[in-house]
Amino acid sequence: ISIRMPTCVSQLGVLKIFRRISEMKPILFRGASVWDGSGAPAFPADVLVEGDRIKSIARKPEKLSADGATVIEARGRTLMPGLVEGHAHISFGGAVNDSDLGNIPPEEHVLLTVRNAKTLLDHGFTSAYSAATSKLRLDVVIRNAVNAGEFPGPRIRAASPEITVTGGLGDERKAHMYYESFGLIADGPEEIRKAVRLCCREGVDNIKVNISGDDLSPAAQDRKSTR
Repeated sequence: ISIRMPTCVSQLGVLKIFRRISEMKPILFRGASVWDGSGAPAFPADVLVEGDRIKSIARKPEKLSADGATVIEARGRTLMPGLVEGHAHISFGGAVNDSDLGNIPPEEHVLLTVRNAKTLLDHGFTSAYSAATSKLRLDVVIRNAVNAGEFPGPRIRAASPEITVTGGLGDERKAHMYYESFGLIADGPEEIRKAVRLCCREGVDNIKVNISGDDLSPAAQDRKSTR
């Protein structure tokens, strides 16, 4: 099988696309411009992948056997390591106000997060370190589904919501009306411990804590925030 490669593509992203094929046979990227992220200039090479591992790289053409392999004709296009999104919010989407995230029903919010995960992968991001989720288990369930091969997406470190205090960034409540947001509100040491334990129980990989003010929220400005 011979396949032409898009203009610029993440090697691991392509592996996701060809997951089923790669389970059966190796993949040979032929005639790629390889950028390895080391700081060295890109160089022409053929790259042989077996499963999810790079087996061989040949800087001279026709040195790697294509026998039994799926061949992707790169034709000089860039082949590179997957990118890492180091501050991801895959469940944040389309919000104008912080409370907009709380207004999305859970079912639609799962679908939105699935689409965002796929969008990251389609643009070459094969890892995402979440900096907060907008509902407790959104990151967790998408991480688990991606790991199980149910949906395309990057490797995800699932985060908690943003643990905040009353009046802090993420607290969109009003005295006369209740609003949800991306915040998990906890006041004082005991409530914060309980919130962290809750998030750990539900399977998050990392905890987000808002420890200072933020000018995005008028009530949460630095000079007004209680630390």
